[in-house]
Order: sequence, then structure tokens, then C-alpha cells
Amino acid sequence: MRRLLVFFALVLAVIVWAQEETQAPPPLTLEQAFTLALASDADLLSAHSDLESAQRDLRRVQADPLALRLDSLQAEQGVAAAEASLTSTEVATRLDLASAFTAALEADESLAIAKKQEAIASQTLEAQKIRFSAGAVTQIDVDKASNDYQAALRDSADAEASRSLAYAELSSLLGQPVASLEPISDELLNVPQLEDVQSRAKGQNAQLLAASRNVELLKTRLAAVDNAFSSRSEIEAARDNLESAQISYSESLRTLDLNIQNSYNSVSSAQARYESALANYSTALADLNAQKTRLDAGSISPLSYAQSELNFQTTASSLNSAKHAFYLSLLRLEQSIVGQ
Repeated sequence: MRRLLVFFALVLAVIVWAQEETQAPPPLTLEQAFTLALASDADLLSAHSDLESAQRDLRRVQADPLALRLDSLQAEQGVAAAEASLTSTEVATRLDLASAFTAALEADESLAIAKKQEAIASQTLEAQKIRFSAGAVTQIDVDKASNDYQAALRDSADAEASRSLAYAELSSLLGQPVASLEPISDELLNVPQLEDVQSRAKGQNAQLLAASRNVELLKTRLAAVDNAFSSRSEIEAARDNLESAQISYSESLRTLDLNIQNSYNSVSSAQARYESALANYSTALADLNAQKTRLDAGSISPLSYAQSELNFQTTASSLNSAKHAFYLSLLRLEQSIVGQ
């Protein structure tokens, strides 16, 4: 008896282990996806390598007692440029990943809607066949329902293929397969003040900082040649270069202000569309609840209620699409801030 109990205990343990092994992994969150992408993206790894190389160059110059001030400044600016490039590359990686992530989420919803349409078309076809047998409809009505069902089957197949492609693209960015995704949280939809955005851009934008560093470098060069050891032509050339760099900086600042304003306007538009979609969702939810009450009271058929469910599901999908567009507009605003 004791051996028999041990045997059954081992069998039960094997069954539990097998169930755990075959259990589907939890849905991947956007933050987890970011972590995976930032650790494996080739451009980001290259940017990290460039920064490390620039830092080594700076340490080498700082350790050289014969290094000139101009050499030190160039090395410091090399590090600053590499840091700015790393930041902009990280933002670009996040944007690419978020675009693929939201595309996969929307592919999930499109497939769910297609499957719902397929189920309704199938039920409609069966109902028309029954009505035809009872003499309530014509063969043309049955044929139309059959055509609608075949179209729904094709739509489902297309949606399935689109979902597979979207998940394949996302998996390629992450370097590992993905089975399911967690929806994007509303907490990510925080719109900053325009003044704060403009202030950050002036302190972080890669192009503007590069123009500023060039002005600083040319000022140092002018100071180095503006003495009795340099010819007048050398001094005038250094001054011209500095003036040109200052003009370029002013133009970069003007362009940045324009880009920030355009990006911020896009965020505001996306936010308005999202808020409109929220209102539509609330209306659709109220209508669905009303239809459920009518179904429970026997006022409408299950097929009519299924159509109401489909309408609500479509509205919910539109809301999520608007949310995704809103979030991506915020990431594009961040990209405008740090530059490319």
C-alpha cells in the first residue's frame, strides 16, 4: 500500500509539473519590452560603445600634462556629443518599439473583431437557412448570408495573418518570441506644459547643443590665434568662422522652437481625438447595457445583441487606437526635445 501511495504521489507530481511547463507565459508589458529592446538594440549598443570610446579619449587627454586647452575642450565636447547621441538613440529605440507594440495590440483587437463578425455571420446564415425551410425568406436571402459568411471567413484569415506579421516584427525587435501583450496604461498619457518642453529642449537637444559647442570651440580657437604670433588673415578667418557658427546656432534655435511647437500641437490634437473616443466609448457602453436589459426582457434576439456587442467592441478598439496614437505623439515630442 505504501508503495502504491508513493507511485500515485509521483504521478501527481509529474502531472502538476507538466501543467506548469505548458502554462502560457504572462502577457508582456510595455516596460518589459522597453527593457528587452534597450539591452539588445544594435544602434543603442553602438552608441554606448561610442560614448565609452569618447570617455577614454577624454581621460587620455586629461592625463597628458602637455595637452592644450583646445585638445581638452575637443575631448570634452566629444563626450558630450556621444552622450547626446546615446540619449537620442534611446528615445528612437523606444519610439520604434512602442510603434511595433501598439501595432501588435491593434492586430489582436482586429482579429477579435473579425472572429466576432465571423460568428455573427455564421449564426445569421444558420438562421436564414431555418427561415428558408419555413418559407419565410427566399434562396437569394440565404445566398446573401452565405456570401457574407465567406467574406467574414476571409477577413478572419487576413486578420490572423496581420496579427502574425505584427507579432513577428515585435519579436524581431526584442530578439525573442512574444505570445501576448498587456494593454498600455493610461498613466503614460501625461502631457507636459509647453514652457517646460521648450526649456528642456534648449538644454537637451542634440543639434542645438552641437551648435553651441561649436561656438564655444571657435571662441577658444579665436582666442588662441588672436595675438601677435598670428597673421591678420588667420585672425579674420577665425572671427568669420565664429560669426558663422553663431548664426548657425541662432538658426538651430529657431528651427528647434518651430519643431517643438509642431510636435506639441500634434500631441494636443491626439489628446483631443482620444478624449472624443472616450466619449464615444461611454455612449457605446451605455447603449450595450441598454441592449442587455432588452435581451433579458426578451425584447430583442440574441443575434441582435451579438451585433450590439460587436458595435461596442469596435468602439472600444477605436478608443485603444486613439490611446496608442496619443502615446506615440508623446514619444515623438520627446524625440523632438532630444533631437536625432
